[in-house]
Amino acid sequence: MNGPQVVLALFLIGAVALPTQAQDLQADATPTSSDTTAVEEAPPTSPQEEQSAPTRTAITAPDAPSAIGPYSQAIQIGNTLYCSGQIGINPDTNQLVAGGVGTELRQAMNNIRAVLREAGYTLEDIAYTQIFLTDIDDYESVNQVYGSYFFEEPPARAVVEVSALPAGASIEVAVTAVK
Repeated sequence: MNGPQVVLALFLIGAVALPTQAQDLQADATPTSSDTTAVEEAPPTSPQEEQSAPTRTAITAPDAPSAIGPYSQAIQIGNTLYCSGQIGINPDTNQLVAGGVGTELRQAMNNIRAVLREAGYTLEDIAYTQIFLTDIDDYESVNQVYGSYFFEEPPARAVVEVSALPAGASIEVAVTAVK
C-alpha cells in the first residue's frame, strides 16, 4: 500500500470503529435497574442556616462633590465600603482647586473623608487605596501629603501614572474601607 491508500484504510477502520465506541458509551451511560438508587432529598434548612446576601447601599455625601457621571460616590456591601475615585473638586464651587498636585490631593482626601463619614467610617477604616497620577514625577510630593493622613498602619496602596483624568485633574484617589 502507498501513503494515500494507508490513510484511506485507517479512515475506513476508524469509521467502522466509531459507531461501536458510541454504542459502548451509550450503554455505559444508560442505567440498568440494578444501577438505579433513590435520591435522598436534603432536609429543609432552618432560619439560622439560611444566610441572605449582604445589602447593597449607595452612599451620597452632601459635603463631597456630586458624581460627574453615572456612578455613586460609594457603595456599601456588608461591612465594606467601595469609594469611587475623588479628584480635587471643591464641593462648594464644583471646580478643581488650584495649586498643584498637593492641593488637589488634600481636597480629594477631604472629599473621601466626607463620603466615609456619611457612611459611618473614618480614614482609619481604609484598607486599600488606589492613586492615579498624570505625572509620576509627583510621587514624592504625593507621599508627603498622603502620609500626613495616616499615622499608624497606612492602608495598602497602588500608585499608577495615567495619561489624563477628569476635569483636568492631576491626581485621583479611590479607597476601599472595611469595619
